[in-house]
Amino acid sequence: MMNSIFDLQNYFLNLYALPHFLVGILIALEGIFVFAQSKKSVVHAAYLLVALTAGIWLTGVGFIYSSANEAVAFAWSRYSWFGIVFVSAGIYHFSVAWNNPSLGKQSKIIYLSYFTAFVFFVICISSSYLIQGVWHYRVGFYPKAGPLEGVFIVWFYTFMILSFGNFIQCYSPITLNQ
Repeated sequence: MMNSIFDLQNYFLNLYALPHFLVGILIALEGIFVFAQSKKSVVHAAYLLVALTAGIWLTGVGFIYSSANEAVAFAWSRYSWFGIVFVSAGIYHFSVAWNNPSLGKQSKIIYLSYFTAFVFFVICISSSYLIQGVWHYRVGFYPKAGPLEGVFIVWFYTFMILSFGNFIQCYSPITLNQ
């Protein structure tokens, strides 16, 4: 399978994929640019992780859309999930670092988020519990959800809501008056 994703005959120029490639690459470059401004900053490092995972996810979608056959699209669907599962953990990490660069009490939750993201990724690449295959649409292929998709979505949005709470806490009226 890995040989087939490197075979250019398994791809075609799909105009629907171009925005995903462009935005994915630009987001990753933005993360690198921000990190380069202060390589020792925990906030900048966390932002780099968010930008790289979002870039991996979006460019992966571009490869899925550009795949000429189901097998290649399925392989890209599984591996591009690296970006999807780690973007939520990365955003949570960034939200904590934004509030408190020393990470404080929430560092254990950050480790838990990355660990569970890793578990979801391993499940994704080793079984059909998260992605069962791909659907074929006019724009290209798209991943077909597996039975654990609901569990993943609950996990994903839990960390997104926690992240949102961290960002809101940064700008609460009590914080602004101090």
